[in-house]
Amino acid sequence: MLPCEKPVGEQTLSEVTNCGWDTLRSAVSGVISHPGGATVTEWIITTLALLALLLFIVSLIPRRV
Repeated sequence: MLPCEKPVGEQTLSEVTNCGWDTLRSAVSGVISHPGGATVTEWIITTLALLALLLFIVSLIPRRV
């Protein structure tokens, strides 16, 4: 059985991280290379990743008091 097919509770932290990274990379590359052929799941994962990146960048900007 492949590591990504096992339940999360049976995986090590590195296996969970690798499966998540592979899923994210696959979804983003699918949306970038073929936007019309990407699945809804790929679009959702890509959108959430972009929002998280945007929030991270905004959190780096110092606020005025």
